[in-house]
Amino acid sequence: MRTLEKQSITYFIIASSDDDEIYSTNYKDKVICERKSKSLIIEDLIYCIRSVQKKFEFNNYLIAPSSEALNRFLLEHRILFSELSCNVPLVDRKLYEKVSDKQDFGLLCNKYEIQTPKEYDLSQIKLPCVAKPKQYHSKKTGSILKPIIINKKSDLEKLCKDYDVDDFYFQEYIGGQSFYLLYYFFKNNTCIKFSQENLIQQKRGGSILAARPASLHLNMYSNLFENLFYSIGFTGLVMVEVKKFLDSFYMIEANPRFWGPSQLFVDANVNFFNAMLYEYEFLTQEPDYTENILYTTYYWDDGQSFSEDNIKDTMFYNLTKQEFLLEYSKWDKDNFLKKEDTMNVYYTLTQGEKYAG
Repeated sequence: MRTLEKQSITYFIIASSDDDEIYSTNYKDKVICERKSKSLIIEDLIYCIRSVQKKFEFNNYLIAPSSEALNRFLLEHRILFSELSCNVPLVDRKLYEKVSDKQDFGLLCNKYEIQTPKEYDLSQIKLPCVAKPKQYHSKKTGSILKPIIINKKSDLEKLCKDYDVDDFYFQEYIGGQSFYLLYYFFKNNTCIKFSQENLIQQKRGGSILAARPASLHLNMYSNLFENLFYSIGFTGLVMVEVKKFLDSFYMIEANPRFWGPSQLFVDANVNFFNAMLYEYEFLTQEPDYTENILYTTYYWDDGQSFSEDNIKDTMFYNLTKQEFLLEYSKWDKDNFLKKEDTMNVYYTLTQGEKYAG
């Protein structure tokens, strides 16, 4: 939304409910309709889209591919959205799932000689390891699955008790440095790229809390992924998570959609949002993507991870807790929520109250 505002592009918001966090931002006036259900229901979303279109008539609309659940829903009902003049800026469903489903993309990477973590049979697991879902949904229950870090035997026992173990495959846990390789692949077989080193992450492999620009996208290693994505005909946004351990790189997973620490690439002037807006003709002039990374960092205080009770479980990569705490003021100046447009969200998360102004 910050990018849309800067580019003076007209946009509208469909809120998930009356307690949507968007109402705590300066963008609340852009909300035109609220969904009746937080669950994605096609009739509900069609009603909301038509409500927007009754008030604001345009020849076409672009739906932001903002989350995994939304994207899969959009692809499932793509024809219906197309009939509503709504463009879904994603590849076809089969290709999307081949990239997004962790096991399928891992097998694809192996074909292109991209190293992935060693896999274990259930009977031969070495701890720590990571249980990764073979597909986004459980085959039996239909529930959404996420990777689970297994540190001790009791974690494995809990997994086997709470889930259908056949929904998962098991990989060695890779330590070391954490990176994101970021791309936008245009339909004319070119791309823009950027990379970041992740320094702090929520416990159990949650969201990235702090990151800085990296140069991995300039490394020959990036060419392996570029060749892969060109070869399979992929276009659009994609983030590839990579770990570096003992001078070797390992592909962890890929996400063909928006990703959390987007403020970093916006501030570094490699704005993937602008690339998408240009390709879909919402910008008439191709943006400049010249990197400007001087003093650029990304930081997010989620209100829990840095408290005395929780910081021991927060994950730090290539940055110690002591170093972070000593340089806290430097990180905090880039807090992406501590801005005028989202100050209420920041205060609610960190202090449990609204911003007094």
